[in-house]
Amino acid sequence: MPPVGRELGSPAYERLAMLAESAFAAFQSWERAREWLAKPNAQIDGASPEDAALIPAGLNRVMAILQIAGQATSDEFDPDHP
Repeated sequence: MPPVGRELGSPAYERLAMLAESAFAAFQSWERAREWLAKPNAQIDGASPEDAALIPAGLNRVMAILQIAGQATSDEFDPDHP
């Protein structure tokens, strides 16, 4: 049973689903995305990204961090050198 407020279709569920998809896009790995989402992060005052994203301001901050991470990943990607 999901925690109260995280039921399928709830605003918190929708935010967390969007966050998980964005983390996967940034890290190109569900395992790395899950680890990053659960681990305390100094950029968000020591909160885990998953917890910080429960409020709109925290979600915005986490999404900005993921956008930067995704750009770095894209810049490092070279299809000719796997």
